[in-house]
Amino acid sequence: MKRNAILVVSAVFLIVGCAAAVLISRFPAEAQRSTGNVWEYAAITGSYTPFPADNPGSLATMAVNICYLQPNGCRNEEVTASVSYAKFFQDNRLENSEPSRTLARNRAQDDAYTKAIAKLGQEGWELSSPTNLQFDTAYAGPSGTSSFSPGVKDRRDDIYFKRRK
Repeated sequence: MKRNAILVVSAVFLIVGCAAAVLISRFPAEAQRSTGNVWEYAAITGSYTPFPADNPGSLATMAVNICYLQPNGCRNEEVTASVSYAKFFQDNRLENSEPSRTLARNRAQDDAYTKAIAKLGQEGWELSSPTNLQFDTAYAGPSGTSSFSPGVKDRRDDIYFKRRK
């Protein structure tokens, strides 16, 4: 009788153990499941004139910083864009003046933001915050000259991105 009870108890433990093994193999542990919900973050943290600027007399060069947020701080990457003053003046039929040079620098700044956003998008990052980016808009006049509607050039808010690890 005692032997039969031991056999029954052993069989029950064996069945329960096999069922538990099947369930564990079908449903990953919480630690394994949570890896799908781990995010990494990046931010475009502002624009500036890189130092030293290449050919400052002939090129308007601007840069933006991409900060890849990590536990030990930011890993920074600079994205630059340059606009040739001569080509910009010619394409927009502008005279070489300080206001026209400012428009060229604004275009370089807009291009740097555009390149950084496109780079992050190609790497699988998605925008996770609203932006206040407003680029300059050029309007061609009837005589072929351009007039510009300026975008916002104040300190722009950081632009945040995220992607699954």
